[in-house]
Amino acid sequence: MKIVEANSRHLSVPLKRVISSAGGTYPSMDLLLVEIRSDAGSSGLGYTSFLGAQGARAARAFFDHDVRPLLLGADPREAVPLGERLAAATKMRGRKGLVLYVLSAVDLALWDHLGVLAGQPVFRLLGGGAAPIPVYLTGGWLSYSEDELCAEAEVAVRAGIPGYKMKVGGGDVRADVRRVEKVRAVLGAGRRLMVDANQRFDLRAALEMAEALKDLGVTWLEEPVLTDDLEALRELGRRSPVPLAAGENEYTRYGFRTLLETRALAYAQPDVQRVGGVTEWLRAAALAGAAGLPVTPHLAHELHVHLMAAAPNAFWVEFFDWAPPDLFAQCAAVLDGAIAPPERPGFGVAFNPDALKRYAVP
Repeated sequence: MKIVEANSRHLSVPLKRVISSAGGTYPSMDLLLVEIRSDAGSSGLGYTSFLGAQGARAARAFFDHDVRPLLLGADPREAVPLGERLAAATKMRGRKGLVLYVLSAVDLALWDHLGVLAGQPVFRLLGGGAAPIPVYLTGGWLSYSEDELCAEAEVAVRAGIPGYKMKVGGGDVRADVRRVEKVRAVLGAGRRLMVDANQRFDLRAALEMAEALKDLGVTWLEEPVLTDDLEALRELGRRSPVPLAAGENEYTRYGFRTLLETRALAYAQPDVQRVGGVTEWLRAAALAGAAGLPVTPHLAHELHVHLMAAAPNAFWVEFFDWAPPDLFAQCAAVLDGAIAPPERPGFGVAFNPDALKRYAVP
């Protein structure tokens, strides 16, 4: 069997409203879709996402000009060795960032194809279980007023979702803490609250924030410092009264190994759309498990549910309710605060044909 087609699409999907975090302001969610087709007529779909669009055009160009030729003629059933060849062929262009976004989309397409070929969902190929996995709702953007913030937290309560994550890093620690206090009051004692700084702080400011949050029942402080500043993370992990989480901006098993060696984290957050796809995500999750850490991935709940079903150290799936109702024809749904992996072949995700036209970027 050989790959005879490898095509890309760039979608730009407007968000329900413009949102902002300490990382930037985002009017859209852009997607790079990669579809492979074999000489037997079978196909697989993978995709990666870019909140706010930055990098999406460059990623598509890299796939079209540099990665697609490496796929044509390859056996799509050999996802792991093919992934190793792609990594070797592109290593001089980058082992982090946009190159890994692209390789992640390709790996996802290969695993989706394997599921379609076998007539099985990906979680079954991985030996995973079908039990629903709890989710937490992500939101709490810095662009929200306090009333809007509390209203969204109330949505999580009414929907039976057991946790909620909000943003900090607006530039005023007291204002950040006041917002956290208000959300904690809405959630009550029975639901978890997570706080995400999006790499906003240096060590001093991160310690100040952690100290300010220590009595508010925060489950974790996420990405408090720059991902690359491992020494700051190591020291923060030693001194912070609040557990730390990170990993969404780390790449490959090698990057995760180095991150985990800081011994700073209480939760690991690999992102299948960035870390290198299914193959590298599983390796990162295994490293976290060997370090005694639960894994709780970043975004893409409809993809991560398959991987979490096969991860013995699975904790929660992040749920960001961003997609308009016309985008997906098929997609795993959140019900009663949890998500179950679908039994459809592959990842069980399909885009509406009209949406592919409506949101297409030439």
